[in-house]
Amino acid sequence: MDEKWCIRIYPGGVNAASKNYISLYLMLLSSKQTHVNASLQFHLINSNDEKCITTNFEQSQILFVPGIEWGFKRFTKRSNLFNNSLGLLPNDVITISCDITYLHPDTSVNIVATPSNQIENNLIDSELSTDFGNLFENQKLTDVTFYVKGRKIKAHKFILTSQSEVFRAMFETEMQEKLTNKVKIVDIEYEVFEAMLHFMYTDELPNSSMVKELLVAADKYALYRLKALCEKEMFANITTENSTRVLVIADFYNCEQLKIQTLDFIISFAKFIIHTEGWRSLEETYPHLIVETYAEMVKRQIKY
Repeated sequence: MDEKWCIRIYPGGVNAASKNYISLYLMLLSSKQTHVNASLQFHLINSNDEKCITTNFEQSQILFVPGIEWGFKRFTKRSNLFNNSLGLLPNDVITISCDITYLHPDTSVNIVATPSNQIENNLIDSELSTDFGNLFENQKLTDVTFYVKGRKIKAHKFILTSQSEVFRAMFETEMQEKLTNKVKIVDIEYEVFEAMLHFMYTDELPNSSMVKELLVAADKYALYRLKALCEKEMFANITTENSTRVLVIADFYNCEQLKIQTLDFIISFAKFIIHTEGWRSLEETYPHLIVETYAEMVKRQIKY
């Protein structure tokens, strides 16, 4: 095999949710093939050269693409490193081993991608206090009321204007919303609008089942962090079956990183995707995206 690999370790986790853990990832750096089928197993080696902590990936077969990582956000608690009984830091050195088992390709599999660090790195750090969540839930001292599809939801202007230039313009200029403190929302479902406001107070991404709708709302109200999180979530769940739909969304809502990563995914697995209903729909409805994809294939001299 001519593949080159690297292990990435994040001692403080890859994000806020994994800050108390060690995150471990395996990345395929280069390969003569468009992708590699393999299984993955990480180990931490103790002072006696024994495999002390071992974790298998939940999928028996992983499709590695150059530049995309697979791994564990919460491989093990960081406190385990300093547990003397485990002996994981002899002479303050950590030893990691990774078993990679090459597998025969399965052309019938519906390939699933893993989140890209390019999208991860596009996220903006947050300083929101968790106390704001209680402020939103209690709806006390509110000074604006939204009317969404026949239902009311109250909020605080200072929270909204601090994060969204759209809300800032709405409440700082002599618009009807400023004069009446009432805003009618006609193009977003109540659950989606509520989830968007909840994020603005807590910095927590809600139910991923509405991630596409949240991305649209985030784009409308210029909530850049929420939009980037939605991009990341969408790519985390991309497959050969839905990749063309994700590409359309990324193109329409100017999601640059999501579009780049989705194009990479489609090109890497073109021999599967060009036979899907989604690809045929793309040819009929969004021919400019077909042209972009083929142009990128030619640039890379990829045969499918």
